Amino acid sequence: MKFNDVVSPGFSTGQVARLTGLTARQLDHWDRKGFLKPSLEAARGYGSKRRYSFSDVVRLRVAARLRAAGVGLSRIQRCAEALER
Repeated sequence: MKFNDVVSPGFSTGQVARLTGLTARQLDHWDRKGFLKPSLEAARGYGSKRRYSFSDVVRLRVAARLRAAGVGLSRIQRCAEALER
């Protein structure tokens, strides 16, 4: 049995919420608006699961910190895009 057979790749919405300090509702809202989308698995309807990569978690954590500091969403999005590159 391989490690990947036991542990699913990436992070669930709940795990990302705990790691970033964002709520699951905020993550859902940002995904629906196209602001910061999960790169491993997007939601495909009611009850489906999102899967976030480690780099997604880093971008979301930076976004959460900037948002808490009062930075606007347009500037946060530019920062997230720079992190993605």
